[in-house]
Amino acid sequence: MSNKHKRKNKLKNVFLPESLKLSFSEIAIKERNIIIPMNASEKYYPKYVIISEDVRNLNHTVEILERLGKASFEYVKDIDAFISEILNSEEDICSIRNQYLFICKNRGRFYQWCPGTKKYICCGYKILHLIQNCLLDCSYCILQSYFKNPFLYVYSNLDDMFNELSSVLNKKSESLFRIGTGEFTDSLFFDHITLHSKILIPYFAKKQNAIVELKTKTNNIENLLDLAHKGHTVVSWSVNSEKIAQEEEPLAVSIDERIKSAEMCQDFGYKIGFHFDPIIHYYGWEKDYKKVIEKIFLKIKPENIAWISIGCLRFMPSLKLIIQKRFSNSKIIYEEFIIAEDGKMRYLKPLRVHIYKTLYEYIREISHGVPVYLCMEREDVWENALGLKHFSSKKLTKMLDESVFTKVKM
Repeated sequence: MSNKHKRKNKLKNVFLPESLKLSFSEIAIKERNIIIPMNASEKYYPKYVIISEDVRNLNHTVEILERLGKASFEYVKDIDAFISEILNSEEDICSIRNQYLFICKNRGRFYQWCPGTKKYICCGYKILHLIQNCLLDCSYCILQSYFKNPFLYVYSNLDDMFNELSSVLNKKSESLFRIGTGEFTDSLFFDHITLHSKILIPYFAKKQNAIVELKTKTNNIENLLDLAHKGHTVVSWSVNSEKIAQEEEPLAVSIDERIKSAEMCQDFGYKIGFHFDPIIHYYGWEKDYKKVIEKIFLKIKPENIAWISIGCLRFMPSLKLIIQKRFSNSKIIYEEFIIAEDGKMRYLKPLRVHIYKTLYEYIREISHGVPVYLCMEREDVWENALGLKHFSSKKLTKMLDESVFTKVKM
């Protein structure tokens, strides 16, 4: 029997009933024996852990495996070849991706600039690439079309990461760095497995010129509550209207749970961030988003909010077919869109301006001091929606830096 045939048989043994007919989110709701929980209030644990031979003796690998004692481990020389066999199988990959965790080496850069687009105002954000892919499976998630496969990778060569990061921070000691781990994954969904928060927060607490942002849609904050962060960590939540959270983010915790978790982090002295992104247009959206804004300020003091970002739904054209196939009940792609300068599908500019202006006014009715910014929009949209003339990337970077660096402790 060929290795490929053996691999196919192995995969068939772990498939869920009806998985070929159901989307990942539908399976999570209908099949209670699936490995991923129905929502992120339950902790995720993989069934199979595949480890690259070249990282098997690294400290971070060993520590992760100690927390996954009930999983089946397999060491392989070539993870790419292993995954190729799965991808070339005739099965529905998304129905089993949650069962696998791949531990390997990041052979590229850990520290990266957040991808921006010329002519759009950018905030100068930096990325720390520790994990690839997310299992929350939000219908609109851009990662579905961004990466060539949907499997979860955890990079365990953290010594390389710290060497790279320290080199940048030390070399540019006069510069300020806002660095986030939530660009290619959810920052806290896997934190009980990786303990990234316990690794990163103490590190950044010692760095005068850097803060780290942990962005999540979960309530997995236990590891954060006993750490001396010294003001160098912002804990942020991606939020939406409750309707969109229920319909398009079915594996994330509720909006109320996200705000409750934010309140707990506030009590431990963390600066809090909120990201209304992607804002999705539908009948009645105004009152629904206003309700969430009111809930936030009911629990979180304005002086403890580092920033609030707002950004409308945007996606590469290739994502539309993926959403149609995997989330057939979703209606979010059936509005009127145009292809913008960045190649993404966007709402028409007058609608985007109206949405931003409406949410901005809701926020300003409660607080005039909280920094509010638009994600990836042109200068004219900033002016028409927020009333900020001649705004620029440099001014936005300065505004956000001042929000977090003026009160940090050393």
